Amino acid sequence: MKSTVRKTIPNDYNPLSPTPPAGLGFQVDDAQFEQALVLDVITNDDHDLYKSGDGFNVGMIKFQLRSDDLMPDHTFAWAYPMFSNINQYPFRGEIVYIFRSMKRWWYLATFNVSNRVTTQDIRELLNENKPQKTHEDVSKEYTSNRPSITVGNTESNNNTIGHYFKDLPDVYRLKHTEGDVILEGRSGASIRFGSSWTDGNKPFLASTVDQSPNVIIRVGADPKAKKTLDTIFGLVIEDINKDATSLWMVSDQLVKLNFSTKDSQIHGVSVPDYPKTLQNNQAILNSDRVVINAKKDKIILDSAS
Repeated sequence: MKSTVRKTIPNDYNPLSPTPPAGLGFQVDDAQFEQALVLDVITNDDHDLYKSGDGFNVGMIKFQLRSDDLMPDHTFAWAYPMFSNINQYPFRGEIVYIFRSMKRWWYLATFNVSNRVTTQDIRELLNENKPQKTHEDVSKEYTSNRPSITVGNTESNNNTIGHYFKDLPDVYRLKHTEGDVILEGRSGASIRFGSSWTDGNKPFLASTVDQSPNVIIRVGADPKAKKTLDTIFGLVIEDINKDATSLWMVSDQLVKLNFSTKDSQIHGVSVPDYPKTLQNNQAILNSDRVVINAKKDKIILDSAS
């Protein structure tokens, strides 16, 4: 998608202004999307530009249009996140879609260039474009055979794309079944809006009814989970016993939970008709420690049997 872009850089240009006057910075003749490289992100109060303002600029990114490789740094603009209730800010070196509306720049979701859930950076682009070089600088480098200069913290730690975030090696994308909607974090947390099936070859087994809905929340993926392929692109399935913390809310589903008292003498003795299997409608929480704390009133546990 290509749009015609005119650049005007007035003396009083302030790209971080919440309501910049019309005509400042960049003007797009036809409102189409452009690819942009993320150069900086204001994520929280650790950023100097956050501290110097009133906090309105959280989520803003400094970007470079991919057609402007040789533009100097002071011409780069800042863009606002398009969505206000889902906060997923990109990293430096990731690619986003940029468009202009209501006198502001906005950005959309990060490009899926790696097909992983952890990071989507194109590290070589980040190094290639920082610091920005003029045509004269490029010519001088060519004639003097001087190596390109790179800045930033990417060379100090090849595993770091943000200021401290690391691309963890054991976080893999979840395996989908038809109809699933899955939200996956970058560090091994996920929420699956899925279903279970009577077909035993499917990941989640229903007791009697196909396509029985489930919601599976996982925090802390099993680093040794079985993958569909032994590559970084292998897919995994949640495991209520091996993931760090799990909350499974299911309907008509068989859940193979390993009870912590299974091999002890007290297992099931205090519960009449202790279930041999966990199936049908149920909510199961499994973790190393479970804490229920009522700050002001009672804890009420009620059972029909």
